[in-house]
Amino acid sequence: MYNLSILMVEDDEVMAEVICLYLQQEGYEVSVCKSAEQAWELIEHSPPSLLLCDVNLPGETGFELVKKYREQYPAGIIIFLTGNSNLSEKLKGFQVGADDYITKPFMIDELLARIKAQLRKERPQQLEKEEKLNIGNLIIDFKTKAVYKNGKKIELFTKEMKLLFFLASNYGRVYSAESLLELVWGYETESDLKTIVVHISNLRKKIEDDPKNPKYLQTIRGFGYKLFYEGS
Repeated sequence: MYNLSILMVEDDEVMAEVICLYLQQEGYEVSVCKSAEQAWELIEHSPPSLLLCDVNLPGETGFELVKKYREQYPAGIIIFLTGNSNLSEKLKGFQVGADDYITKPFMIDELLARIKAQLRKERPQQLEKEEKLNIGNLIIDFKTKAVYKNGKKIELFTKEMKLLFFLASNYGRVYSAESLLELVWGYETESDLKTIVVHISNLRKKIEDDPKNPKYLQTIRGFGYKLFYEGS
């Protein structure tokens, strides 16, 4: 049905088997690893569409695995599935690059819904026919998930990159702050509309020659934001 791959890193064999069964019934290709070390070997050989990861693992922790994965694959989708429910652990999960954080016990329907929501957010990027978007002095590379300004690579944080690539994959289309929060941030309910304003501002500082007079990341008053360059 989806032809998308999920790598689950879970050392509880019974739980892994049950979740795997439900995911396969939904049409996903599922691989299961018991440790971070085993998972990394598989990731290097065949990166998954989504990484579903526990925190407490034998050997390297889920946090360590996810941090390394996020550095190597900045556009990958990561969901923590763990019994660690305290706020500090949850915040750490997002800090190392998670897109969502689900605590045990959980309802399987909620897990499936969150997985579908995260994968659905990536679809517009995967539908791009062109590998690169060249506008002005910017190059946005859809294949390598890299951004260059005047030939020099720009370092972006995870959400900055996801926001920019979403707008790039929908070039010229206007999105409200509310829509961007839903489409890019999804289930991270702690975020509000100020988050979009902050990320737009930070992106402009990195990609614009004059952030106060943006020529790429434009504000359409009363409607929202779009990525567009008048000279293209």
